[in-house]
Amino acid sequence: MLINVLFILIMIVSIILIARHEALSKSLKGFVISMLALAIFLAVIFEYGTQKNAQKIRPLVIAFKKGIPLYCKDEIITNQYYIYESGTSSLQPNDDIEGETYYIKDCTLTK
Repeated sequence: MLINVLFILIMIVSIILIARHEALSKSLKGFVISMLALAIFLAVIFEYGTQKNAQKIRPLVIAFKKGIPLYCKDEIITNQYYIYESGTSSLQPNDDIEGETYYIKDCTLTK
């Protein structure tokens, strides 16, 4: 989230500075270009990490939705008592039971 805000702010500043490029020094232009390049680099790294994590948990999510139990912290978790929450990538207990929330990245298919 922070990287997205940073990227948007740098883009806005860059657009404003490009519009007034005659009034700017070469060092300020170089600084703006460097910050823009850094923001793009950080956004690419963030996206790569997100995609790598999604590829890791995708088989777990598919298995869980098919009814295959997952092992999380020495507990057997099934879709009978838990639901998968995609926003947080976690397994939440159903409303009718009390239970712990498990992050799916900490779970495995087999013990």
